Amino acid sequence: MTTRFLPNQWREYALLDAGNGQRLERFGEWTLVRPDPFALWEPAGQAKDWERAHATFEPTGRTQGRWHMTAGTPNRWPLRYQSKRLDLTFQLEMTKFKHVGIFPEQADNWEFIAEHLQP
Repeated sequence: MTTRFLPNQWREYALLDAGNGQRLERFGEWTLVRPDPFALWEPAGQAKDWERAHATFEPTGRTQGRWHMTAGTPNRWPLRYQSKRLDLTFQLEMTKFKHVGIFPEQADNWEFIAEHLQP
């Protein structure tokens, strides 16, 4: 049996919507649209929510692309993760590979590790 851990207490990150091969995410105060080849369904949210994103990643090849950002959107910014056991600050950055330097779905794995490393 496999146990899956899903992030459920991270206030600075949210998967807002997904569909049509993309995901709409919030990292702190910034909303981003990034490709997601597994989001094969129709988005549940409103088109206006997607249009309001601060940055959208446009693939320009199989493994690269570029970000289109609204005025005032930073290329780098800090993002904090706080819980009972952890207080982490990450420095995020929009890369040419669609990533921002963190995989939010790993948050519960960090919690699992912290729980098992504590005396």
